[in-house]
Amino acid sequence: MLIGELKERPLLLNTDRAYERAIDARNKGLPVFYGDVTRADVLNSFGASTAKACILTIDDMSSTNRAVITLSREFPDLPMIVRASDVAHKSRLEKKFDKIKVMTPLLPKHSIMLTLPFGGAVLEQLGVSQPE
Repeated sequence: MLIGELKERPLLLNTDRAYERAIDARNKGLPVFYGDVTRADVLNSFGASTAKACILTIDDMSSTNRAVITLSREFPDLPMIVRASDVAHKSRLEKKFDKIKVMTPLLPKHSIMLTLPFGGAVLEQLGVSQPE
């Protein structure tokens, strides 16, 4: 998992099984870590307990589910914004976890346009006003 955390900002969780990308990002000075986000000790080392929110953009449905379960259990007050794989996945997550905001991509996975509504939800969760 490729993880990035910015102080006073959300914890970002994204699947990237190529640890080399995490190493490259760290070498560039970015706050990026590599680890299993289904383990509470790993999430604690990434700063999940002090994060303002958690943003999950994991491509694999099963990995997303495991991460949501762990985060909900270990950090019940941590706001989460989760990208679901499809409408059915979104529905299941919303039924099981009432405190998370779940979004479903309507565009191809790698479309830049996909990031706009998700980014808007993140900013809203962080309390950024609409004019900003």
